[in-house]
Amino acid sequence: MRACYWTFQKLPYKRERKPTKTDSKDPQSIGQLLFDALDLCFNLRGIGWSWADRLRVPTERRNLNSTSSFITSTTLSYIIHFILFDLAHYAIQSFGPETIASPTGGSIFDPSLPPILRYARSSLIVLIQGFSVHCSMQSFYDLLTIISVIFFRHSPWQWPPISDKPWLSTSLIEFWNLRWHQTFRDCFINLGGKPFGLLLGRTGGIMGAFLVSGLLHNFISWGLGQGTDGPYLIGCFLMMGVGVILERGWKKVTGHRVGGILGWVWAFCWMIACNHLLVDSWARHGYFGSLYVSEHQRPSVLLFGSLFTN
Repeated sequence: MRACYWTFQKLPYKRERKPTKTDSKDPQSIGQLLFDALDLCFNLRGIGWSWADRLRVPTERRNLNSTSSFITSTTLSYIIHFILFDLAHYAIQSFGPETIASPTGGSIFDPSLPPILRYARSSLIVLIQGFSVHCSMQSFYDLLTIISVIFFRHSPWQWPPISDKPWLSTSLIEFWNLRWHQTFRDCFINLGGKPFGLLLGRTGGIMGAFLVSGLLHNFISWGLGQGTDGPYLIGCFLMMGVGVILERGWKKVTGHRVGGILGWVWAFCWMIACNHLLVDSWARHGYFGSLYVSEHQRPSVLLFGSLFTN
């Protein structure tokens, strides 16, 4: 994705420097240029680069002036979020050890239940999965942070928080623009938002960005090796775009942004409803049969025992 839109940049990207441990006295030295090139390739959000246009970085609460304190806080965050992720993953698997939790997969909808209980059950699974995704991304990001600061001598400021308490979002716009991770923001805007925006205006730009997001998640699902559900996955993210457009329409009509308690309820219900498409597709393709560590090393298994008979 980056290769596509970087090809058409009119000006080169520039490093917006702060002192780092890897900086040499000569910014044009071969070693420094190599570090900069590697950072340009692997820096997903553009932290410290001119291409991070209007990127919002969450407030940093760790001590940036002490590397040891920063590493300690990040390590604690990694441990906590990994345990929470594993417990959430275990909880979802417990809904169907022989179906949802198997590599062959199974639907989150139980046809043997009456409609109200069926959708209450599936909604709970979707909610737990949202929490699981947040914890898994946070723990993996924390691990990368620790490795980069210790072994690659990055400065702590190069690894700001990845998200900002997304559960506090009082609108879909706040969730997607401010609180959820911005890892692929640049790709979605440049490949979807800008091209569709030129053709169809602001509304087209919003839908274009979410379309590219849907395509990316569809590709991830394809990687499970059991095909994809393109309409489900892409439709999930297009509906997110529809929700954002509805919020913009509300502001134009009333003069007020969506927010407050009612805004939180609206965003929560819309996301739970739309994410049924995504989570059910993942479940039917065996995503919840994944093991991230050995079964006997999982915190959840050590606490509650294995869900599987063999």
